[in-house]
Amino acid sequence: MAFVCGEQARNFREVDARVNRLARGLAARGVTQGDRVAVLMGNSIEMLEAVFVGWRLGGDRRPG
Repeated sequence: MAFVCGEQARNFREVDARVNRLARGLAARGVTQGDRVAVLMGNSIEMLEAVFVGWRLGGDRRPG
């Protein structure tokens, strides 16, 4: 398993597929490297996937 949060669990293949789908959706809406995207979510698997989407689109990996 890649992530487990309470009763939810996702393996690496599922996470990769979801991240790809979300990244393609944002890219289709014009989000590119250097754009700022805010994520307001509680701690969850979906929040981690959102972070990975940002990285997949070329987001900065350095803290603040």
